[in-house]
Amino acid sequence: MEYWSDLYLELSHKITGLFVVKNNVSTFNDLAITYPNPKNLWASKVIDTGYIYLFQDGIWNNTLLKEFYLNEIKWCDLWHEQVSFLTAELPFPTPAIFISFKMLSGDDKGLKGQICNTQIDFRLFYETFSDTYSGSINQTTAIKFLKQLTNIHKLFHGTSGTNYSEMRRVDMTDEDSGGAGNLYRISFQCIVDDMSAMIEYNDTDVEDISIERGSKTEAPVDTSMFIVET
Repeated sequence: MEYWSDLYLELSHKITGLFVVKNNVSTFNDLAITYPNPKNLWASKVIDTGYIYLFQDGIWNNTLLKEFYLNEIKWCDLWHEQVSFLTAELPFPTPAIFISFKMLSGDDKGLKGQICNTQIDFRLFYETFSDTYSGSINQTTAIKFLKQLTNIHKLFHGTSGTNYSEMRRVDMTDEDSGGAGNLYRISFQCIVDDMSAMIEYNDTDVEDISIERGSKTEAPVDTSMFIVET
């Protein structure tokens, strides 16, 4: 695993639905029967478990998702203060989600691996400020925005994935967007096994080995330490 990049891609795929959605199957075993030659990022929902399975790195992984993605989200990106320096026009469509990472602690696992306690922040941004009081002209839009916060929580809380495990929500708060719109942050903590610094060894097939026999050579005797009595 290339720690940050693989983790980011997995999370963004869950949000935006960058899967190749295939037809549902009845059981997990039907995946191999229905799709004997699957390709990376093929996804299919297994009816008897209710979960979506994603084909990645040669195996079908349970995403623990029951829906394919947050279909109302129009943009997903790595967070770098995008909404703090906006001019008259947004450079991205909204609603948008921005992802950031923070390593809180790390325990060495040996062979240069680490078990990382990691914080993942999702920032949900919507460009238009909406009042939520009863009778507000924008109340419907505001309630929809708040439901999107709930959907992010439902999508990630209590889940594990290919590159993370034991994710749980630890914080949710609004953040200053400089008047550009609504910006809320939802923070999760999870465990990530980071093996990216480990030395990789390639398996090699050893072919013919030849052994040559020769005459035995006696090692010379060092007599410099001998005491000779006369």
